[in-house]
This record gives sequence, structure tokens and C-alpha cells, in this order.
Amino acid sequence: MTEQPSSLDPRLQRIAFIGPFGVGKSTAIRTVSDISVLGSEAEISPHVLHDDIASGKHLTTVAFEYGEIRTSDEERFALFGLPGQDRFEHMWRMLIPSTIGVVLLLNSQDSMDVCETWLSRLADYAPHGNLVIGVTRLTQVSEAALQPYRALLTQHGASGAAFAIDPRKTEEVRCAVIALVAMHAWRSRRAVTAE
Repeated sequence: MTEQPSSLDPRLQRIAFIGPFGVGKSTAIRTVSDISVLGSEAEISPHVLHDDIASGKHLTTVAFEYGEIRTSDEERFALFGLPGQDRFEHMWRMLIPSTIGVVLLLNSQDSMDVCETWLSRLADYAPHGNLVIGVTRLTQVSEAALQPYRALLTQHGASGAAFAIDPRKTEEVRCAVIALVAMHAWRSRRAVTAE
């Protein structure tokens, strides 16, 4: 059952969803959020993004979306969907450093150069942070299809995983969130043990 948000709870650990314009960030958050999602969508200006209007997308996020997910009786997390356009990168600076990790959604139809660019950009805000790459629009899910994404994670020294994700499917998005939470818990335990 979807609850109404009382307010943005500052005590909750945060997870950011990022990726290119139109990849499914807003959809993914709406799919798994246990509360009604708070959003900041605006109509796309035809002068700015005419190619995206031709693709059928008429709204875009201009600040962030906010949802919450309960992964167990004791654990609840804040979900932030950040805009993918460069002009909103200031939102990354504000939110990503305070997260436990990032779900980077990428369209399988884009080149691996797009993945490389996003991983490089992300390193500026969350170096060696927890990261899940969610590959959307895969026509056939296989280890071979995900291997190039995993190789780039390794190449960038990122602690992460890559999954095929349909942002409309609750279990697939939930799996990515739980994987990110598990990575964070594992790294936190290692840090405590090292002290």
C-alpha cells in the first residue's frame, strides 16, 4: 500500500538514481516507492530538446524525484531520482556525496562510450562508491550482454554490479536497490573490522 510522505526524512540513508535523459529513472522510483513519489517534472521546451520530444517524451525532471523503500521491517531508504541533463549537474553535487550508493540506469541501445562517460562523471561525485548499473531495454538478457558493463566497472575501480532492469518491474528495480544496500553493508563492516 502506498503511503503519503510526511516529509523528507533526513535520518534515512539515501540512494540516488541517475542516468541519461529518458532512461527510466522516474519510472523506476515510482515502481518501487512505498510512498507517493514527490516529483518536479516540467514540460520539455521544444527549443532545447527537440529530439526527445520526437521520441514521445514530453516531461522531464528538473530537480529530483523523492520516494522511499522499505527493504525489511527495520530498514527504510530514501530514493532520489536525479535529472540526466548536464544543466542539472548541480543536483549531483548536492545529493550524491550523501548517498550510500548510486543506481546508474543506462539504455542498452547506447554505445559503451555513454557508459564510460557516465562512470567518469560519477567518479567526480562518488569516487569508489557503491554502484549498480541497471541496463534497460535489453532485447535478450544474458551474461554476455552485461559483461561489457561489468568490465567498465572493474576498469574504473568501482565497487559494483550490473543487472538487466526493466524500470516498470518492481522485482527488478528492488533487486538493484537490495544489491546496493548489501554492498554498503559489506563495505561498512569491512571498514569497522579494519579499525
